[in-house]
Amino acid sequence: IIEFPFFRFIAMSLRSTSTWDAPKKFSTAGGMGAALLDDPQRAADIVRSIRSALPSHISVSAKIRLLKDTPSTIDFVRTLVSAGASSITVHARTVGMKEQDEALLERLRPVIDSVKQYGGVEAVVNGDLYNREDMARVVEMSGADSVMVARPVSGVLFWLCDQMFCFFLLCFVLFI
Repeated sequence: IIEFPFFRFIAMSLRSTSTWDAPKKFSTAGGMGAALLDDPQRAADIVRSIRSALPSHISVSAKIRLLKDTPSTIDFVRTLVSAGASSITVHARTVGMKEQDEALLERLRPVIDSVKQYGGVEAVVNGDLYNREDMARVVEMSGADSVMVARPVSGVLFWLCDQMFCFFLLCFVLFI
């Protein structure tokens, strides 16, 4: 694990993650992904089932999007934590929003505060985090424990993989 004050990269993790923020039709048409945000009882049953099937040292996390209003999102989070989720990631967009729509970062604080009330439950935020400054700012404004990044880091990963390939190629040439 590589840790920074506000960012943690987990190379190997003992965690089961349920993602309910995918608004893609192939997910929602089958009642999966973001469709579960409309069915808190089913989402809780999934978390409960995963929690009971895994040893206690393995974390169960869930990733959601913001719901239509903050009280609904907080109620959904409470349902997941009560069912056994030990980490909640909140994507700062609602189901209908596209990736080019600005994340609703100002709505995160009360949701993250509700997660923190449970003590020992990790609160993670996601949405419009393009650099270390964005990450630090959003952790500060939301009170989250850490951040999750996706699209912004993909270019860095390709660059890193390219650099590693060059390194391994150089080692191969030098030691043959």
